[in-house]
Amino acid sequence: MRISKAGREERGVVGGFDSSRENSLEYSRSILETNLEILRAIKVGYSHPAAIMQRAKLSWTATVRSLHALMKCGAISHSIPRNYVLTEKGERILSNYLAITEGLKGLLD
Repeated sequence: MRISKAGREERGVVGGFDSSRENSLEYSRSILETNLEILRAIKVGYSHPAAIMQRAKLSWTATVRSLHALMKCGAISHSIPRNYVLTEKGERILSNYLAITEGLKGLLD
């Protein structure tokens, strides 16, 4: 938080750091976490974009953007128009992520 010349507190981005979130309980997911959440939703059976959006708790814009990125990298594909399935690459990405997080839990305990 900064103090303006008038003596008022200012919030905003300072030096690349968003000071308005400094004491906030809000947590913004990274692009990686968002994409992994979408992969998880598809793996458990959610295939339509609206269902994926609700399961991953994302906005429509974020969902469409992530679905496009995951399609582009080959992690998901269309089974029929507007229904998504995991590819072998998507399965590997998700299983590797889960293995890494399980390994880290062992280190933190």
